[in-house]
Amino acid sequence: MRDDYFGSVPADRLTVAGDRVFFKADGKQRGKIGIPPARSLGLVGSWDAKAGVLTLLRTAAPKAGDRFVNSTWKIQEQPFAGDMLNSYNDGPNDTGSCLGPFYEMESSSPALALAPGATGTHLQTMIHLCGERAGLDAIAKAELGVGLDAIEKALPQGK
Repeated sequence: MRDDYFGSVPADRLTVAGDRVFFKADGKQRGKIGIPPARSLGLVGSWDAKAGVLTLLRTAAPKAGDRFVNSTWKIQEQPFAGDMLNSYNDGPNDTGSCLGPFYEMESSSPALALAPGATGTHLQTMIHLCGERAGLDAIAKAELGVGLDAIEKALPQGK
């Protein structure tokens, strides 16, 4: 996992527990994380406890040999050793300005060397779910392998 797109993400905003990554995405502190294809299952989730919205982003799991563009903002030594899934959290930058507040989750397609006129297809599905907590908790457990309580406890509240 990469967390240094805009400087390292502080520990109170990023926790790794086993095979789960918890990233605080609240639009209050700029940061970005990336999940490499070797660690990706093609699924990212977000839980907004205040609004009661569970969001799932699903894309195809990577295939052996898939390479992804390295999208860090610097000259690349390995331009095709990038992340498959990313999450960006907006917040004040070095000058104090910010675009949001907002956060985003995104998937990248494998890098394709296409001949002129050739095409490639990349699909992702973004689903926003709201409803009773028990139902959303069951969906989170089935899809993400972790319930809403565990998500809420993974990162300190406040800040």
